[in-house]
Amino acid sequence: MPAGIFAGKMKDLLCTCIESALDELCHLALLKELLNGIHFEHAPSILAIGKSAYPMAQVCCQVLLKKSFCPQGFLLTKYGMAGEAIPGLVSLEAGHPTPDANSINHSQMIMDWLQALPEEQTLIVLLSGGASALFEIPAMGLKLSALIKLNRYLLCSGLPITEINQIRSQHSGVKAGKAIAMIPCSQILCYAVSDVEGNDPRVIGSGSFWPTGVEMHEAGHYAATLAGNRHFKYSIVADNLILRKLLGKSLPLPVKIIPRFVNLSVVAFASLLGKEARLMKNKGTMLYGGETTVEVKGSGLGGRCTHLALLVAKDISGLNDISFLAVASDGNDNLEGISGAYVDGFTWNNLLNKGIDADAAISSFDSYTALKSVSGLVPAWHSPLNVNELYILIKK
Repeated sequence: MPAGIFAGKMKDLLCTCIESALDELCHLALLKELLNGIHFEHAPSILAIGKSAYPMAQVCCQVLLKKSFCPQGFLLTKYGMAGEAIPGLVSLEAGHPTPDANSINHSQMIMDWLQALPEEQTLIVLLSGGASALFEIPAMGLKLSALIKLNRYLLCSGLPITEINQIRSQHSGVKAGKAIAMIPCSQILCYAVSDVEGNDPRVIGSGSFWPTGVEMHEAGHYAATLAGNRHFKYSIVADNLILRKLLGKSLPLPVKIIPRFVNLSVVAFASLLGKEARLMKNKGTMLYGGETTVEVKGSGLGGRCTHLALLVAKDISGLNDISFLAVASDGNDNLEGISGAYVDGFTWNNLLNKGIDADAAISSFDSYTALKSVSGLVPAWHSPLNVNELYILIKK
């Protein structure tokens, strides 16, 4: 079979496997299990914030309706991701990845509502990636234009998300535990879809709903008693490792899931993948997950996954039994209609044969244009859950 045809079939197979795993993850089985295990005396209030706010709120409300409760509350998500109205919830949309005027106005409305809840009320908070931009009230004196400028700088800085959120928190009136400190409810239950390394609740959503001074324990599930005898629980209901385990069941060839969360720079990770490719003696698949960092210096088109794939294409050039795919789990690699890219041992030479200066494309961060010319781009899909990125290295 010609290499190009094989590459196309392999790319299609991998995408089919990924979409199947994402579909299973979207059922949020752990969230259902945890909610079903709680006895509520009366209907809890619901607050869902993030890019996955809508499916999380759907699952939560379905469970509560089966318990004969009619929940009330708010849902705040990215533009275009609210879906059909959920009875009892006010659906709001705002800017992402940088906050906008709606982010601030809606967040103030939500904080006013939270502070007015009665002490005996139970509050369910549903958090997911994107909450840092969507839920924001600037610190006193900070203007919206300055806040937007700060966020744009941070997103292109190459800093890890932990450091980005620490800086965001210094300029915020709700982040780093400030929001939860103002909620009077006697019981607060937080459930999160994690998009950060180690599922650190101080980083998810910039820690707006993680109490200051509370120590973490028992990875994935936390409990504490807050000031005023308020009961607090925090649980991770989906993350990148859970997705990798689901995906590993359907990928071709023997699969080795690398448990470590990748947080390297794209350059360092591409180099590591090139070395791993040369060390692979038997056919098989190595499955990584995480979120690389990239300091954008050029003016070309591309996302983290496409840029990584182009770097890997150079490192595996001539290894004709090696292929690599990098995609964003939510189907959007910061490019309209693109989730990531697929390359193999032939890709680099194919670019050169087409007259494409691939090194220049790397320097100018124009991976999109280069990989489009050799059909290396992976089309976008819509997934309401964002749990970072997937990286698949295959020796066939």
